[in-house]
Amino acid sequence: MTDQDDGYISPAELAAFLGIHRKTLLKLAKKEPSMPALRISSETIRFPKRRVLAWLASREQGRPGPRSAHKSAHGSAPSGPSSMAAGT
Repeated sequence: MTDQDDGYISPAELAAFLGIHRKTLLKLAKKEPSMPALRISSETIRFPKRRVLAWLASREQGRPGPRSAHKSAHGSAPSGPSSMAAGT
């Protein structure tokens, strides 16, 4: 499954991708209201590929922050040892 994929996938496909049991995925989908899911009937559920990938990315831990968070208050990159040595 890539982020280029459109359409919907079954619980079995998503569970295999995540490496979890299908029943665990279904419990998560029922418990977690922010998880993108399409309930077709009480027994049929599908997951939108792109939205699930975005949802998973938003829940990752330890991800680097946006590049702008590494800039100083003046909008320039922070000075490192090499830039300090050049000024001496």
